[in-house]
Amino acid sequence: MPVFEFFWTDEVAEHCSAHGIDLDDFERIVRSPLKTDFSRSSGQLCAFGFDSEGHYTICVYELLDALTVLPVTAYHPET
Repeated sequence: MPVFEFFWTDEVAEHCSAHGIDLDDFERIVRSPLKTDFSRSSGQLCAFGFDSEGHYTICVYELLDALTVLPVTAYHPET
């Protein structure tokens, strides 16, 4: 599992929480995703995985450098 430093802003942390995403789940999914891709709308990196409650989750983020992740948003896609 890669070692990343996550740079959380209050705004992004609140935004993720409002979407029902736990920050620990976000970090775990980014560190060990089922798959990664790029967002079709923003072109930013995405990590896909399941949160601790079993919900499929998409985590959107930027890599500031090889070790630093800037979370952008996360959500449970509608099925």
